Amino acid sequence: MVKKKEIIRKERPPRKYGEKVIYHITEAAEVIRVSEGVIRSAIKRKLLHASKIAGRWKIASEDLDKYLIRMRKYTNTKEG
Repeated sequence: MVKKKEIIRKERPPRKYGEKVIYHITEAAEVIRVSEGVIRSAIKRKLLHASKIAGRWKIASEDLDKYLIRMRKYTNTKEG
């Protein structure tokens, strides 16, 4: 049996506002393959810019890209 949430997620394309693609926390987590908790923590620690609209966090694809670049730089400097 397929969960209702999975069906909705597969049928709904990312939202676009003009040229911007906007994700909810769940979608952003799926895109970068991390848990929702990691996304929420990054927002709380101000590592990832997000806006709360109508009670839900919205994350622009550009902000998600910036977060990934920052985290990649951080992990590369930590390893070496």
